[in-house]
Amino acid sequence: NLWKEPKYRQIEPTPAFEGKPLGAFGDVLEFAITDPQDRQVLLDWITWSLNNEAAKPSWAVFLFSEEKGMGKSTILEFVRALFGEENCSAQNGIEGVTGRFPEDILNKKIITLEEVKLTSFSSAGNTLKEYITGTSVSVERKNRNERVRLPLRAGFLLTSNHRPSWLEGGE
Repeated sequence: NLWKEPKYRQIEPTPAFEGKPLGAFGDVLEFAITDPQDRQVLLDWITWSLNNEAAKPSWAVFLFSEEKGMGKSTILEFVRALFGEENCSAQNGIEGVTGRFPEDILNKKIITLEEVKLTSFSSAGNTLKEYITGTSVSVERKNRNERVRLPLRAGFLLTSNHRPSWLEGGE
């Protein structure tokens, strides 16, 4: 198990603001995700992932906005802070996770992928889908001439400013 308890869990929590249980992060969420149900889905995903550190969610969170500056990256920073940076991998694009040696990335609890750009039925998209929904994967080890079966425990959060035309029906 590569999980490391985040340092903030040793700190005494400060009292919550009356009527604002999420504090300033609640304001960011309301700005970035205007639909209350969508906000609740994200919060439920985060809560489940925190409460089930040894398990993985079977679906990913995808934050999309054609406009920049809407808070997508801020949400990802907050999630990485909640899980502890040592338990997260932050990637720009999907090449690192869908490339030849993804073991170090896939051994994290949370993987954030920003600026995701894919085309329909791409091999990278199929690989990403396998990582999100699968329970294990065979990967090649860097600097070794071997493949290993790796259990998949990571939850994925993706962002893009590009319309996700690569998503297939029902995804």
